[in-house]
Amino acid sequence: MVDELTQGFGELERFKAVRADAESRERIDLGGLWRELTNATLVVRDCFFTQRDCLIAVEAKAPERRTDRRLLPKKLRVLERVLLRGGQKAVAAELGLAPSTVAIIAGGCLRAMGMDCGASRAPLPLWLSVHALHRNTPYHEARFSRVTHGEQSYTILGVPRPELRLESLVSRAEADVIKLLIEGLSHAEMAKLRHTSVRTVANQLAAAFHKLGVSGRSELLCGLIATQSDLAARPRFAPVVAEREASLTRLRAANQPAIAGVVNG
Repeated sequence: MVDELTQGFGELERFKAVRADAESRERIDLGGLWRELTNATLVVRDCFFTQRDCLIAVEAKAPERRTDRRLLPKKLRVLERVLLRGGQKAVAAELGLAPSTVAIIAGGCLRAMGMDCGASRAPLPLWLSVHALHRNTPYHEARFSRVTHGEQSYTILGVPRPELRLESLVSRAEADVIKLLIEGLSHAEMAKLRHTSVRTVANQLAAAFHKLGVSGRSELLCGLIATQSDLAARPRFAPVVAEREASLTRLRAANQPAIAGVVNG
């Protein structure tokens, strides 16, 4: 079986994507991204971050490559549950499976979609798309644009970085490592980028998690994007949730009527 993985966009392709996203006035339903990826009609080609946004690039999958046993409904339900619950251990306990089995199933689904990572490091737009499908997040829309490079056309979806609202609750260093964590970097990659030690990065993340009342990236993401979340009720997190929802209400009002739809590659 051949994976759909690529090396991602180069600098020029990302520049085009950022420019197209900045000029976009179209909005689509984020839940459509999950539907198209799980139906194997789209494949992820790149996901990257700017200072304030996250962009994901997808392209249409060739019809002859749309049959993949890693995307069987029962396997997709495992990945979906992991992304909704914010952790593999809880899902493993619910399903009576070993955590390693859940990790293998989830990782296989992600690779079939074009992402070379485990569920705990899945791209932000994928988390958002699952919650949007279940109407469990105020982040239910994405900016929509297209770019062409050579003979290939790509769909670009842009979403705001939800972790920016944490900056008032943690220190500057803690906010910086949280941003890198949301981007999917490992402790070692963060340490190299910040010219510090892995121990320092680990300590900064641990301090931030303690302040926010979370245990890791998965729980943090669910708390940031889910409408109904245990985190939303926690004293430290409640101002973040309230500010986020008020901001999104203003954004939706300013952009009406929005152009809704489903990603069609």
